Amino acid sequence: MALDIQIVLPAILGAVLAFVWLRSKPFTSQLRGPPSPSWLYGNMQELFLPIPYGKYEFEWQKLYGKAYRLRGCFGSEALVVSDSLALRYIANNAWTFTKPPHIQWINFIGFGSGSLLTAVDEQHRRIRAAMNPVFSAVEVKKVFPTIQKAALDATRRLTAICDDSGAQRSINIYPLLHNITLQAVGESIMGYDFAADETFTKCYENFVVSISKRDKAGLIADAILPRLPRWVSYLLAYFPPPVLAKLLEHRELSTKIAQSVVENKLEEIKLGIEPDGDLIGRLVHSNTNLSEKMSLEEIKDQFGTINAAGEDTTANALSWALFELAGNAMWQSELREEILSHSSDIAQGDYDSLPFLNAFIKETLRYHSPVPLLGRIANADAVIPLSEPIKTRSGKEVTEIFVKKGQQVLGAIQAYHRCTSIWGEDADRFLPSRWLRGDSTLGDGSTIGPYANLVTFWGGPRTCIGWRYAVLEIQVMLCELVRKFSFGVKDAKDIHQSYAITTVPVDTSGKVGLVLLVNAL
Repeated sequence: MALDIQIVLPAILGAVLAFVWLRSKPFTSQLRGPPSPSWLYGNMQELFLPIPYGKYEFEWQKLYGKAYRLRGCFGSEALVVSDSLALRYIANNAWTFTKPPHIQWINFIGFGSGSLLTAVDEQHRRIRAAMNPVFSAVEVKKVFPTIQKAALDATRRLTAICDDSGAQRSINIYPLLHNITLQAVGESIMGYDFAADETFTKCYENFVVSISKRDKAGLIADAILPRLPRWVSYLLAYFPPPVLAKLLEHRELSTKIAQSVVENKLEEIKLGIEPDGDLIGRLVHSNTNLSEKMSLEEIKDQFGTINAAGEDTTANALSWALFELAGNAMWQSELREEILSHSSDIAQGDYDSLPFLNAFIKETLRYHSPVPLLGRIANADAVIPLSEPIKTRSGKEVTEIFVKKGQQVLGAIQAYHRCTSIWGEDADRFLPSRWLRGDSTLGDGSTIGPYANLVTFWGGPRTCIGWRYAVLEIQVMLCELVRKFSFGVKDAKDIHQSYAITTVPVDTSGKVGLVLLVNAL
């Protein structure tokens, strides 16, 4: 009997210890994933630095499914998710899956505590409720003439560059697209002429260039920042490294502009002048009648937010749209014919009546997702459901993933847009016609974002508030440019996607830009 106890007790104790050890390990350790090349970088170089972007990530999805494990820097672990049901769950549970603390800190010092990027919980709900009506379909359509003005300014600038010989000119169109979207955002949303403010324009250009650079040092910095004591993080605001210095300079100038603009809007209200022309003016006016108002500081904090979050993504989407048109003369001709045949609709701002235009825009936002990855961290234990099973390392099939508080989660937006189960077997091809197929639903019933089942504008409480504006801006800009110019590209294989928070076009050397062959019609 004593011998039996001597045998049984250690066995029981071992089983209990094994159970506790397994429970202490994150469930993600049971998931499949690529081997880590190094403890220092993990898989982060393969994820963020390859040209083209997605070189490894899209293959990982094919090998391991729509949820798998990655190694981060210093041996950390991340869950990568592209499953539609899982993404919808994460987006809808925005206060369980929040932005990582170091990203929140950057948003706080870069855009302010009242920014939609920074605000959480009740503050976010109140600010969102105040701003939603201003960014409704009806209100956004009212700024169509201002966006069109910016587009016409762009065509005049391009015309001046092109000569009258009829020959194509080689033009880096990337800076121009950023300038015109900055102008459009400034005048139509904030009621401010950025084009006339050379100091701010230069500051913003420096800011965009600084965040476009990704390297190994940046990966290490991103990994170290969350591990720093809070007092060290705040000390960086007083002794900022170069990239952070550009962000702080952008905030300082944005705040000065916001102060002046908001004061003018308030003075107009006192004089009984109705808001006209820009969305912020309408926000300041409508806010005075709300029971749950935004503070003036919260309104001012939206200036830098909208400027940075709205301009860069839209300009990059326009760049990719023109790149795809430049590489396919048939699509370009079809779009130009549609534009010319719908001139009366366009004059009224009715761009939704152009089927090929909208199919092309949707395909651009799918294939060239402006934001390819979205980082979140679990604020509490949670169970993420999956729309289809995945296999663990042991070969077991699971339809849900248990995540512990503190688990890093990456929403793989661009990879989701490559899922063949949703977008078809040709999901890895740029094909506008997929949106014109009468028998294609382009979805599996798990609608996530607000636009075309794409996750381009995310979803849930954190859905991009300006998504309608962004779509209208792309519609207007494309129509004006394609109507008046033809575009070509010397060698499309020399242009690649690169990760720079957004997806930017780079040449074979990694230089950001988009050189196209442009001819005035």
